[in-house]
Amino acid sequence: MPPNKSVLSLSDLSLQWIVIFVHETLQRLSKSNNAENQKNAVDDLFQTIPCSFYSNFVDVLFTKIIREKSVLPCKYYNYISGIFNRHLRELSLSDCNLFQDSSSVLEEFLTSSNQPVSNCKSLKIYKNVMALLDFDPLKLTHTLSSYFPNISVMIVQGLPSELDRWEVLNFIKKLVANSPFIQCLDLSGSNIDDKTCEIIGSSLNALHTLQLNNCLLTSAGVSNLLKNKNLVRLDCLRGIENLVRMVITSSDFKNQVIQRGIYDITKILIFSNIPLHIVNHPNYVKFFKKRKTEAHDRNKIVLKFAIGTSGYCKFCYRRILKIFCEYETKKLADHVHEHGITQFINSYEKLKHRHGDDLKWGDEVEYFIIKFKHSSQEARVCLKAMELLSILQKPKIRGDKDLNSIWVPEYAAYMVEGTPGVPYGGGSISQFNRIEANMKMRRNEVRALLEDDESILSITNFPRLGCSKFTYPEIFPLPESEITRSLFWPDAAIYPSHPRFKTLSRNIRERRGEKVAIDLPIFKDKYTEEVLKNDPGYIDGKEGHVHCDAMGFGMGMCCLQVTFQATNVDEARILYDQLAPLCPILLALTAATPTCRGYLVDRDCRWDTISASVDCRTQEERGLLPLSTDKFVIPKSRYDSIIYDKDIYEKLIDNQIDTLLAKHISHLFIRDPISVFSEKVHQDDNKETDHFENIQSTNWQTMRFKIPPVDPKIGWRVEFRPCEIQFTDFENSSIVCFVVLLTRTILTKVYFRINIADSDAPPEIEELTIHEIFNGTSEFEFPGLISLIKSYLSNQNVETDTMCTLCNYLHFIERRASTELITNAKFIREFILDHPDYKQDSVISERINYDLLIEIDKITDGVLKK
Repeated sequence: MPPNKSVLSLSDLSLQWIVIFVHETLQRLSKSNNAENQKNAVDDLFQTIPCSFYSNFVDVLFTKIIREKSVLPCKYYNYISGIFNRHLRELSLSDCNLFQDSSSVLEEFLTSSNQPVSNCKSLKIYKNVMALLDFDPLKLTHTLSSYFPNISVMIVQGLPSELDRWEVLNFIKKLVANSPFIQCLDLSGSNIDDKTCEIIGSSLNALHTLQLNNCLLTSAGVSNLLKNKNLVRLDCLRGIENLVRMVITSSDFKNQVIQRGIYDITKILIFSNIPLHIVNHPNYVKFFKKRKTEAHDRNKIVLKFAIGTSGYCKFCYRRILKIFCEYETKKLADHVHEHGITQFINSYEKLKHRHGDDLKWGDEVEYFIIKFKHSSQEARVCLKAMELLSILQKPKIRGDKDLNSIWVPEYAAYMVEGTPGVPYGGGSISQFNRIEANMKMRRNEVRALLEDDESILSITNFPRLGCSKFTYPEIFPLPESEITRSLFWPDAAIYPSHPRFKTLSRNIRERRGEKVAIDLPIFKDKYTEEVLKNDPGYIDGKEGHVHCDAMGFGMGMCCLQVTFQATNVDEARILYDQLAPLCPILLALTAATPTCRGYLVDRDCRWDTISASVDCRTQEERGLLPLSTDKFVIPKSRYDSIIYDKDIYEKLIDNQIDTLLAKHISHLFIRDPISVFSEKVHQDDNKETDHFENIQSTNWQTMRFKIPPVDPKIGWRVEFRPCEIQFTDFENSSIVCFVVLLTRTILTKVYFRINIADSDAPPEIEELTIHEIFNGTSEFEFPGLISLIKSYLSNQNVETDTMCTLCNYLHFIERRASTELITNAKFIREFILDHPDYKQDSVISERINYDLLIEIDKITDGVLKK
């Protein structure tokens, strides 16, 4: 069905402009003396609001009405209160210029409706707004129970400071009586005593998150809070330091050092938002046993502390570092460049003759965690990566040997990355039989930790990433205050426990001077144009494109990567050079990304998105302004090919680095660092390589040439990075095995020309299809990559079962290259286009998204075939 033609297009207005527009219109309408005309005008006005704006619009406008009494006379509220009752999700009153009688405005607005605001589940009152609203605690709880019956999140940061602990206690008692099902409560800065803690711990049984930052708590008070069996997160920034000093006597808060390292993990402490594992320190255990807290309850609780921005924790032997902001980082750019190049030169000189390392390889598989809402047929990304990793990483932290898998965080809070516990290799072809089994085992490790309505999917992109309510729990972006400043991507979707991810997001935006701009051409269907004009990103994006504005749209995708260890530096360079031309071919073969922010797009791969998502170039570097403060006009993003720094090139040449390698390194170093740790500024350039790796690791390209690290067990490596993740472990293991076998074939047949007979003639270059490249062509007498690999295998001593496995993998690659088997991108596109809910408008609805992911989940489990 076509979109409703009666809806006025507001394509040239962003959310904030729509609010201002409606706000001013309401003021003009309020001056009319004809009540019926007013009502009709309001109905028409609200019909102009695009559905995609509606919920956020209602929240913003409602808050604006409450903030400014002069918006409308109170008689007018009953005309629009019904609209707010249906759509208001969150009422947020921050520190604003409120009139002293604004409470009567709120009261008038709420009482004008015959029904409560049933859809509003979050009430946020910051700082001393309650005092300005003239709300006493009893009146607040009465308002809460009367007009907001379904509140599950309540943030009252700073009950009026003049309230003594008895008044706060009475407020909590009233809250328990009127709203016993609150799940999240923030009473930071309030006068909390032991009795109040006891009531919270024993009566708010649905409470799972409690924030009491800057509250003076006693050990008895904390013990009372912990009586709540459902409590999983307790934030007590600063106020609990004395308690920790008492129970962990080896803590040195002044120097921010934990003195003693111990074993079995039971807690996560967060030091300035950097999570670290805390273990069964005897005094800590004694503290909990004394208060009769069972072990399984202790394991659920997350205590959050603030003790500074840097230090060292021996609980998990991991540094806590301050990361510089972009301004500070920029001042260190020359220092990082100078010492980074020196570190490379020193390392290369020491390691260039290293030889004889075993041929090893390993894969990196990234996964989405998905929450299904079967009753409403919706799917969300599930923000529980930190919770999962706290369990998955236990064996490695304990120092267990012979690990089957290693787990690390990724950019997004809904992603996890798994690798084999030890690299494959050792000269045995039989290792190829282990890859798929290990991938299945990794997937099952995570699956065992998930709820019944959750799943782990190896998909490149979540189709509705960045749409309204795409996260679980439901979190909305705050473009005015968050790091990304995104209209679509909340900071909470960034993995919270590693400071690097948020720092990269902030520093890229600050260095660029504006938000990143990701614009993908939309897939044009019959009604696409009308829908796109009402999209929130329309005003900032290119015409006919889907606009995204945050790093998470690229870094929040998943991929498949393979790393190889070479025998020596020359072999690593051969692999790098020979695999580089195959990157776009493998990218096309594994294409799996035809969606972006709830739309079908005219792309099948993630590369344009991820390239733009990390584009930190200034306007000068992009050629939009003449060069003044910057050195280069850089035609492409960090995720692409780039020019080189001639001064650094000359320095490398002067230190006997050959021309080709000097150009490779110097083109990496035209980039400034975008993340610098405070304690990593000054290094021993003969022993450390952090400055070099700082630049190297933030040039995200399809291939990466990796020098040996400080660990003497690891040699020269090459990382192959273009492949998109596939639905099934069979597909992913097929691609890994193909790429690894291709490296073996390359090293066996280094030189290959299609006109070998005439050695004096120049090499012939022909345009071939992917089918011809993989499966060969008789026209040019090119056997194809698959035939070359099979020829290599025929000269190896391969066991029968391993050969059978490899033949199945190669047969899959043959069929995918010939288009007999469609790519995941084509499968997704056809599924969406054929779905009965599809309206020929390029939109991926909630129902389409849900059905698609259910289908992929069944394919992953082998219940269905593509």
